[in-house]
Amino acid sequence: MDFIERVELLYHDSSIKKIFIVLDNASIHRSKKVIQILKRYHSRISLVYLPTRSPELNLIEVRWMWMQRQAINNSTFTNESDIGKAVSDWTDNYNKTHQKLTRDSLQRALTGLFT
Repeated sequence: MDFIERVELLYHDSSIKKIFIVLDNASIHRSKKVIQILKRYHSRISLVYLPTRSPELNLIEVRWMWMQRQAINNSTFTNESDIGKAVSDWTDNYNKTHQKLTRDSLQRALTGLFT
């Protein structure tokens, strides 16, 4: 609910009439409390759920897979700190090289859906 509040505040005086938030099917995202609060206080926000058993559609799942394949698989670590450094280094590199590409690709895809 904190995230939804932040989204509302971010677009509070905007001309945007409808906001779609894409979620996985975690039970916390589908709770009765969330649905009731959305209907009562955040009517312009709609939740869109990804299909079940479709991790390839969830961008974070794809990122986890890339990270595992590129930073962890076929590597030897002597302790947890080494694993943490490998993940941190991969994440820093990923963010530097993919941030604009990911944002632009997502924007093009969403624009195509809603125009």
